[in-house]
Amino acid sequence: MALAKRHSREHERWNEHTHHLPTLQVGDHVYIQNLVGNHPRRWERTGTVVEVRQYHQYVIRVDGTGRVTIRNRQHLRKFTPFQTNQTQGTLMAPTAVQHQEVILSSPTTSKTTQPQVPKIPVSLSPTKILSQPAALNETPIIVPLKNRRRLRQFNSLHK
Repeated sequence: MALAKRHSREHERWNEHTHHLPTLQVGDHVYIQNLVGNHPRRWERTGTVVEVRQYHQYVIRVDGTGRVTIRNRQHLRKFTPFQTNQTQGTLMAPTAVQHQEVILSSPTTSKTTQPQVPKIPVSLSPTKILSQPAALNETPIIVPLKNRRRLRQFNSLHK
């Protein structure tokens, strides 16, 4: 009798700070907790849920390597990824185009013009825009700042 009372009291203490994690769906993007190595318990990898199994198990395809790993729900954290432009690999800032009406000298004729606003590239990594686009439909040249020697060679060639 004393053991049952103590067990129920301890059970209440164990469950004070627990909560139920919502289930993940196939296609959800998740952070994966590192379980072994030099940095255990760090959320340093990302992946996509490929399969949902029983008992809170998930099959995850790791981004970058393409490996498939199995993790329990407690080692996965859902997130929403950035929307990137696939052609340039940069984020595109949202732009607003306003319609303006231009009235010419004659009161009966009017033109509606739509000014074209160039898209401004916003990069996720440190980069430098080397040249501004000459026309509105031309994209700027973007070179990463990691390799400074190649950047200097690129600048000396395109002066």
